[in-house]
Amino acid sequence: MNYQIDKIVNQIERLPTRNHVAFEVIQLCADPNSTVNQLKSIISSDQVLTSQILRIANSSYFNYPRTIHSIERAIVILGFNLIRDIAISIAIYSFYKGFRKSSVFDLRYVWRHALLSGIIGRTLGKKYDPENQSLFYVGCLLHDIGKLVESRTMNEDFDFLLEKSHQEGLRLDVVEKKFLNFHHGQVGGKLLEKWNLPEELVQMAIHHHDPSRIPSTARHGHAIRVAYLSNILAHYIQDGMKGLEAILQYDANFTRHFRFNEEEFQELITTVQEVVEENQVYFDILQV
Repeated sequence: MNYQIDKIVNQIERLPTRNHVAFEVIQLCADPNSTVNQLKSIISSDQVLTSQILRIANSSYFNYPRTIHSIERAIVILGFNLIRDIAISIAIYSFYKGFRKSSVFDLRYVWRHALLSGIIGRTLGKKYDPENQSLFYVGCLLHDIGKLVESRTMNEDFDFLLEKSHQEGLRLDVVEKKFLNFHHGQVGGKLLEKWNLPEELVQMAIHHHDPSRIPSTARHGHAIRVAYLSNILAHYIQDGMKGLEAILQYDANFTRHFRFNEEEFQELITTVQEVVEENQVYFDILQV
């Protein structure tokens, strides 16, 4: 296969049109210093995004006794963090919806995986790095966006790579490197860079399968490790894996990056599963 990353990403006109206001929300939510007024101002400038958020705020899930008529009120009632995360989820989902699915490429699975990874990334951030939990949420939501780009620009060749991955029991990035000499993480990173998103998000996409490629002391080392762990834990939950041994079958290098014993690993899985259940609203709202 004769493909080059830059040429793939430069076919950006073949990608679904992204909502500029929605992606302003992404940029804002990646900034730990963002404010309520900034978020309110951006959301309110887009009637569609505003109506979607208000529909969610007034849904039976939250069971608020009075109708919420404004973004300001929604932020007061539901909280800045929840409104921010709903906005960012809608923003990214609006982009995902424009892509094709095929008998091989399960877009629903990929989107659910993105949401799971985002929720797990935010959970890890809350525990280990509270100031950056929003950044981790966004980065983990976006980590696999390169798959969407490849699905649109490579068409049947991308389906071939997916089939090879399934047939040989190998991760997609391993198959991609064999046939393309690059993988979807690198493609995603190039796209996020082209969109002028923060460098942390770019690096989280590029290295989410192999944090050893960047020194642990590097500026973005912590964010990359969160993306790596969130991706693996999301697959663990989504694919019904059991025990630390299953993780090692998925990625034999896991213990090079994280030194959990079986008990510590199970404690982490229990915590993550509880948080995922508590956040079922995201899957209900976005129909995954």
